[in-house]
Amino acid sequence: MTDSIFSNYGIGLDRLFSEMNRDAIQRQSTYPPYNVKKVEEYKTILELAVAGFKKKELIVEFAEDVLKISGKKDDFDDTDKYIHKGIGTRSFVRSFVLSPDVRIDQVVLEDGLLRILLEREIPEHKKPREIPIGTHQLEIDDVPDDKLLLMEEEK
Repeated sequence: MTDSIFSNYGIGLDRLFSEMNRDAIQRQSTYPPYNVKKVEEYKTILELAVAGFKKKELIVEFAEDVLKISGKKDDFDDTDKYIHKGIGTRSFVRSFVLSPDVRIDQVVLEDGLLRILLEREIPEHKKPREIPIGTHQLEIDDVPDDKLLLMEEEK
């Protein structure tokens, strides 16, 4: 069995998915419901169902690797006589812990869905690179002092 139930996505967002799962278990909140959709190798869309909310009633904040989405309905005249009122209008706060190498690229409200495009940015030092193979024997004089110390510690 794999470490994460979401490991098949393979885009480096396992921490995000684990935190979302942990958050759902801890708070047992299912409102508003959400989807996570992979669109490219390093791009994912987080969709929240926010039917009935206007753009001005939603706030999307990001600080210290935490994406926080909140919705608060404006006060409305409750003089209408509903026979059945099943559309949720309660306020909510949803938080997701993002991996440090994930950035929020775009946020769009369309057809009752708040869509947040997340993109993983791989730092240059973490990208795969080819290491050239030398043709002469390495001499101690060829190695800088700081690297020599590391080589001695490895022995």
